[in-house]
Amino acid sequence: MGIFWGFTPMIGLKTLLSILSAWIFRCSKVSAAVAVSFHDVLTPIWPVILRWEYELGFWILSHPHHFPERLHKHDAHLRYWLHWRTLEILWPMLVGSLLFAVPFALITYWTLKHSLEHYERRRQRSLNPPA
Repeated sequence: MGIFWGFTPMIGLKTLLSILSAWIFRCSKVSAAVAVSFHDVLTPIWPVILRWEYELGFWILSHPHHFPERLHKHDAHLRYWLHWRTLEILWPMLVGSLLFAVPFALITYWTLKHSLEHYERRRQRSLNPPA
């Protein structure tokens, strides 16, 4: 749950959504919160990832498909980011984040499931040695 929500652009709600979805699906809430926190390692490159998510989401939602305009230096001023029109980028960014979140969540689930099964088999063999 945490890996999936970690890729979404819901900056302040990731941990809450992760714990809530873990509760709904009866998974570990602590591991969901820890998995969301692993995305803090990506903080230095997070703006780049968010831009990729926006570009891919914009491309998917546009008809005919095209990428958004390139960003310029004047677009980085704080007065542009604190404008209501900035919320228009949230939907394409959310759609684009699914392209990152779903594969990474599935890969993480599969990897952890198989590694834990392997660990459990080794543990059982060590507890019950062959006679």
